[in-house]
Amino acid sequence: MKQRRPTQGGAAVDRLNWNTQAGIFLTCLLYQGGYADASVREAEARIRNLQAQVDSLRQQIHLQVEQVGLAVAAANARRWARARRRPTSKRVSNSPRASSPMPSSAQSGQMLVIA
Repeated sequence: MKQRRPTQGGAAVDRLNWNTQAGIFLTCLLYQGGYADASVREAEARIRNLQAQVDSLRQQIHLQVEQVGLAVAAANARRWARARRRPTSKRVSNSPRASSPMPSSAQSGQMLVIA
């Protein structure tokens, strides 16, 4: 007679049973080596870096606006100087505005400031 090999459900093939398993894996790091603190410091450094970039862009914009204001003032001054070199016979009126082509804000030394 042939010898039967044992199976999961027993020695006979006709008596197999289902086997089930369930498991839960839990990973808990006992020591993270300051990982949480380091990630917080990194995020704060990124925020400071972005704030510095915003400040730099604000300064660049302010500089460009100031340069444009100075260029406009220089153009007005050149225009005013050219008008002063023209003969006075071309002037039509004796009003202060007509006698000076320079705008009143440029005459008083005021400058447009955009913040």
